[in-house]
Amino acid sequence: MQLIVPRLADWATVDLVADNGLFCRVEVARRDPSDITLLSRLAEIQPLSQDDDFGLGRVVRTLLSEWEENVPEVHRAQTPKSPELPHLLSQLGLRSYIVTPLSLRGRVFGAITLARGESGRRFEASDLWLADELARRASVAIDNARLYQDDRRSEELQTRHAQQAALSGDVGAALTHHASMRDMLQRCAQAMVDRLGASFARVWTVDAEERVLELRASAGLYTHIEARFRSLVEATTDVV
Repeated sequence: MQLIVPRLADWATVDLVADNGLFCRVEVARRDPSDITLLSRLAEIQPLSQDDDFGLGRVVRTLLSEWEENVPEVHRAQTPKSPELPHLLSQLGLRSYIVTPLSLRGRVFGAITLARGESGRRFEASDLWLADELARRASVAIDNARLYQDDRRSEELQTRHAQQAALSGDVGAALTHHASMRDMLQRCAQAMVDRLGASFARVWTVDAEERVLELRASAGLYTHIEARFRSLVEATTDVV
């Protein structure tokens, strides 16, 4: 974006479509730093919607770029949703704009908006071609990033399921092992450390008559201090 402004546009924005269908502005670049405040305020008083008949909403809905070489004064001030709107547009000095979609392989990501104002320049047909090419490359980058995230989530989910299956197997084997209760619980605690990558695991049981928690098994770190905390008084919660 910093390469686009000020070479190609006086200010530019990237808006992505969130899972709920609303637009989320993720990037803003501007020639004049004060424009960022104006753009933020503009988004507040005139929220973007996919139902809009022009601009970002129409582009995302139709996947067709929108190019306005000369934004007429009447268009800049038409039916304002807020009395503050004409003043904001005047401050931004909008003269010409291009909105081009971000999409690839049937997936719609959002759109890039390029605008010219204070520089006095107008967008031409060659600028539209360049904007479309930039959007195409950005779409490829976004798609690759999302595919990578999806792969990572899939791998993490598979790993979690494998860990849970292994833990279930170890716990099942421990509970069916012919040994004392303490030995079975110790095997379960060790399985949680080994299979889940936990730093430590403790198994406590409740002595309802004495109202204390008794440590029955411990695995992992800090096992050397367990003698001091072998029993903890259960003082605040009723034992059921």
